[in-house]
Amino acid sequence: MGLFRLLLLGAVIAAVLLLWRRFKNRNATAQQQPTADEPMVRCQHCRVHLPKAKAIETSQGWFCSQQHAEAGPREPR
Repeated sequence: MGLFRLLLLGAVIAAVLLLWRRFKNRNATAQQQPTADEPMVRCQHCRVHLPKAKAIETSQGWFCSQQHAEAGPREPR
C-alpha cells in the first residue's frame, strides 16, 4: 500500500507541474505576440519587412535603418 501512495503522489505532482508549465507558457506567448493591426512596410535596401512605426520614410521609400536610407534602394534582382 505504501508504494501505491508514493506512485499516486508522484503522478499528482507531475500533473500539477505540467499544468503550471502550460499556464505559464500560455501567458508568456500571449504577451509576446505583436498586434495584427500594425501595418508593415518593406525596406527598399534589404527587403526586410518591419512595422511602419519603426521604419524611416524618405522620398525613395521605406528603410529599416539610417544606414540603409543613406545607401538608397538596392537594384532589383
